Amino acid sequence: MEIVCEAIAALPPEATMHEAMEHITSAIARFYRANGLEMEIKASPNKRFVANGVIYSISRREIWQIGDCQLRYADTYSRNEKEIDLIMSRARAAMNEAALASGMTREEIMRDDPGRTFIRPFLERQALLQNNHATELQYSFPVFDGTPIGPTKVKVFTVPAGTEVILASDGYPEVFPTLAQSETHLHRLLDSDPMCMHENISTKGIIPGNLSFDDRAYIRFTHH
Repeated sequence: MEIVCEAIAALPPEATMHEAMEHITSAIARFYRANGLEMEIKASPNKRFVANGVIYSISRREIWQIGDCQLRYADTYSRNEKEIDLIMSRARAAMNEAALASGMTREEIMRDDPGRTFIRPFLERQALLQNNHATELQYSFPVFDGTPIGPTKVKVFTVPAGTEVILASDGYPEVFPTLAQSETHLHRLLDSDPMCMHENISTKGIIPGNLSFDDRAYIRFTHH
């Protein structure tokens, strides 16, 4: 999302995690106000702009992980998957397995995805759990959407000097030490589980006409 990218670029180099979260959140909220979207967003939370991110602070040698972007350094690997996504992924897979058992072909399921249709009503209501700080909610989760992010929901990692760091989007089912390894693993899953029902279970499979499950980004660097 352009708003998030511009907000990150405008951050003071010494910004703390808390300051960064507030700065990015405020940028999205200002866009809502400037475009008369506040009432619509309040009435329909599923219309909020949503972004996940993994940010590296050079001055603090910290990684800030919001949502299901991924990171790897030294012996640390974090995918930060949401528990609610796993529940919905299993529900979708179960419905699609039932469709297979009823006689639908795999080609028909890839085209129509009855499992995705089954979970769509909840996916639309899932926005009610975004940045929801009610203590009794087990499945709430943080995102950039213009509403306050609970600081305890953001994962912070301190990186030792001279350590190689990898940051990546969730378009990679798993992030390996090299881009080539990550791509090889991705393409193996594209061949073996294109519907994302088994080894790479997800809330959606490959959309016909697309080359992969999701957009992907991968960066590797060392900060000395």
